[in-house]
Amino acid sequence: MIKKENTKEKELLVRELGIYELRGLAREVGVPSPTKKKREELISLILKKFQDGMIMDPKRRTKGRPYKKLSSIEDIVSSMTNSYENSNIPMTYESIITFAQEIPQFTSTDDDTVYVFEGIARKNAEYMMFYCDNKSIYLKDINHLDKLKIGDKIKVEAKSMGGKNQYIANKILNINNIEASSYKVNNNEKGNEIISNQTIPYGDTNIFVGRRNVYLFNEDLYENNNFETITKYCKENNIKLLLLALNTSFENQILFKKLEFENFTTPFGSSNIVNFNKIIDTINYAQNLIEKGEDVIVFVLDIVEMLRILDKCFVSEIQLNSEHCEQTIIIADKVVSLGRAYEKASLTLVLGYNKHDENEKYLNENVFRISKKI
Repeated sequence: MIKKENTKEKELLVRELGIYELRGLAREVGVPSPTKKKREELISLILKKFQDGMIMDPKRRTKGRPYKKLSSIEDIVSSMTNSYENSNIPMTYESIITFAQEIPQFTSTDDDTVYVFEGIARKNAEYMMFYCDNKSIYLKDINHLDKLKIGDKIKVEAKSMGGKNQYIANKILNINNIEASSYKVNNNEKGNEIISNQTIPYGDTNIFVGRRNVYLFNEDLYENNNFETITKYCKENNIKLLLLALNTSFENQILFKKLEFENFTTPFGSSNIVNFNKIIDTINYAQNLIEKGEDVIVFVLDIVEMLRILDKCFVSEIQLNSEHCEQTIIIADKVVSLGRAYEKASLTLVLGYNKHDENEKYLNENVFRISKKI
């Protein structure tokens, strides 16, 4: 039975589900005709079932078209937040990021050298900040700071704080490629979530817009022209293209420098913390773009490599074929939940994997399952 406490938390978690998952869950808890209802109505009816103390009966059957089999709401809540029965503070994406971005005290310096950095804005308890590779740039008591949101792309002038790779910004030059003094905060309504049947040609197949697409990458991007084709398509159709590729080859890095897109890649051998920062920046930036009404495509070149890197960020040693740690699953779920289509914008997620990882547990249970087309 669903407890009535923590209703707000459950609402936030249900809102993270895509339209297909919502419809499947609605059928499972007994909401009639879920395919004829809009997203907000489905959410309200599902939450009412939870608040009434709905008992989930896996043997119950309802009429309607087949749907992805969903677990109980307790399991959904667990998979989305990794809440622990023995903990009073649920672990969430936001709590992980705050912990990861704890910063040292400011230190004074006599160095007046001015540097220019570009990165994605973040927020911890006290400061706006961002990373540029392994450098930390802090923003405090500075003009136009009130215009910044998490996920904004910013360029700043900064001076060294005296500590290693620590800088404090003294001027914001531009926000989202617009001069800071001219920038105006624009919060667009995405509208209701919809199902898009639009596709984009990609190699011998198509990318479904506003969906989570999964592709087996048999060769590096530089060995074919598929990625050049998709970048050209995005440019012609005013679509923002983001690429998250970690520890990439020298040849791919050369290719990336020739193409126009938002590059969140790291070269081979990058430190775990740099790779981790790139993942966080991609999530925040992509969410920000969709909230501004932009159409977005996010390529994650190797989802399993991303999992391995996240594991290394949170634990000192990972045994081969071991279960992923809880923090890794939370961030991976955040990435996988990005693909959505709305009335005014769409975020298309393309997840790649290598053949030798096709039996990986998370790939099969959390990626393939929710990417099947109904």
